[in-house]
Amino acid sequence: MMIIRPANFEVDAQAIIEGAKDFISRMDYTDFLPKTEEKLNFAILRILSLPGAEVTVAEQDGRIVGGLGVFYVPHLWN
Repeated sequence: MMIIRPANFEVDAQAIIEGAKDFISRMDYTDFLPKTEEKLNFAILRILSLPGAEVTVAEQDGRIVGGLGVFYVPHLWN
C-alpha cells in the first residue's frame, strides 16, 4: 500500500537527498550545481530548511519511492 505524506526531514532527509541526486543525474543543468557531494548535500538540506519549502513523499513498504517539492517565495507577481 502506498502512503502519501508530508516529509519529515529528520527521518527522510537521506532519501530526499538520494532522490534529488537521481533527478539531477537526468538533467542538463549540472553546470549550475555544486561540484562535490558534500556541497550538494549541504545545498539540498539548506533549501529544505528554508521557510516556504514543502515536500510530500510517497512511501511504499516503508521505503520512499517518490516525492514532490514546492518552494514558496515572495515574488513581485505573487
